[in-house]
Amino acid sequence: MSLEFILDDYPKTVKLLNGTDTEIRPLKREDEILLKDLYLATPEEERMFVKSRLTDGSLFHEWCENIDYDRNLPLLMLQDGKVIGEATLHQRTGGWKRHIGLVSVLTHPGSRNIGVARKLLEEIISIAQHCGLQKLEAELAASKAREEMQAALREKEAAQRMIDQAHAEAEQAKLERQRLEEATMESQRAVEQAKAEQAEAIQMIAQSKREAEQARQEAARLEALKTSAEEQAAAAIAERDAMENRMQNALSKIVETRES
Repeated sequence: MSLEFILDDYPKTVKLLNGTDTEIRPLKREDEILLKDLYLATPEEERMFVKSRLTDGSLFHEWCENIDYDRNLPLLMLQDGKVIGEATLHQRTGGWKRHIGLVSVLTHPGSRNIGVARKLLEEIISIAQHCGLQKLEAELAASKAREEMQAALREKEAAQRMIDQAHAEAEQAKLERQRLEEATMESQRAVEQAKAEQAEAIQMIAQSKREAEQARQEAARLEALKTSAEEQAAAAIAERDAMENRMQNALSKIVETRES
């Protein structure tokens, strides 16, 4: 992400541990006097990491005149028109350490133990992540700032772990949702198959009923034919018996006639 795009988020208003609001923004050319006041208010033993003479006013003038955010990005915390803290992200443009950033932090002696360094470090760490830095090395002017740096880093790491865990849980939920969707689709296919089989069974039952009805009708027809045939046979037998009787009577008459 472009550093210029990131810096569009500033100035920011942040709340310290004592409940007061402060402003965080990058260093500007007109901050020379404010920056000098912060450094000169810092105890001598805490300025050891600054290689130049802080009493030389030209040093602060040079810092403010030659601002290069891509190499050195100073963030100031201001309250009531005074700089109460400063943190700088130093980036290397080449070499095997170009993925490692260097952080320096300074807090005004009158504004310590209220989270100044921590808030500044949180911003620096966020910017470093957006710039693609993989590691940060720190130059801290006081043990309290060191503790806040470590605490801020721990919080960022914990937040990253939570983000990673959330991503993993989201991926697991996605897989579970896919599994449920597949199971639902399989169930729907099974239901459709069962419906199709049920419809086929209903058709088969209907066909069986039709065939049974046809068989019943055919049996009734055959029974009627049988009855008719039996009646015709009985009539034929009766007719035969009657004819035999008539023939017998006729023969009897012929015999009687001959005898007389």
